[in-house]
Amino acid sequence: MRLRSLLALSVLLLSGFSAAAAENVPAAQPSLGCALAESYLLSFPVVQNGGPVVFSEDDQDGPREDGRLEWRDMGAKGAEPKPIAGPSDELISSLRASGGASAIKHCANVRKLLDSKGIRYGEDAVNSGSSSSGALFKSAILGISLPVISKDGNEAVLVESFSAGMLLGRGNVTYLKRQPDGTWKVVGEAMLWVS
Repeated sequence: MRLRSLLALSVLLLSGFSAAAAENVPAAQPSLGCALAESYLLSFPVVQNGGPVVFSEDDQDGPREDGRLEWRDMGAKGAEPKPIAGPSDELISSLRASGGASAIKHCANVRKLLDSKGIRYGEDAVNSGSSSSGALFKSAILGISLPVISKDGNEAVLVESFSAGMLLGRGNVTYLKRQPDGTWKVVGEAMLWVS
């Protein structure tokens, strides 16, 4: 009788610990970087409306250690971009240290967003999208790194790339600032490469 009581008590205690542990485990949520990447991608018209684009899961080449970045504001459509002060050197160093890790590869919420919009991603999508019968690819190929967020949570940078043909592409670092309402706004960019 005593053994049965101990077994019953053990089962009860174990199930109680499991339930308590389960209550204390946060639900799987995307990191702040993944959430920002998803929000940023939602601002792309081709993501909002679908279109002939595919996304690369490759890590994005960030700024070189010896490269000087020239920051420009995003300005209004049609307005000439103006030079601005960019993010801190510490934030750019953190971006370099991140290795330009792909937001597509590392964020399930970003892949889910692309799936919901019928937008393909990954090596097969890039291979089929980059085939061409002339100067242009069948699909534009986009890439985006995980955003690197400042320690105070008010600034972020990410690397993005675009290629639509052998001589039609660019890569840049995008600079974002958190607004008073908690949303993020692109305030500038610095070109890394162009083809």
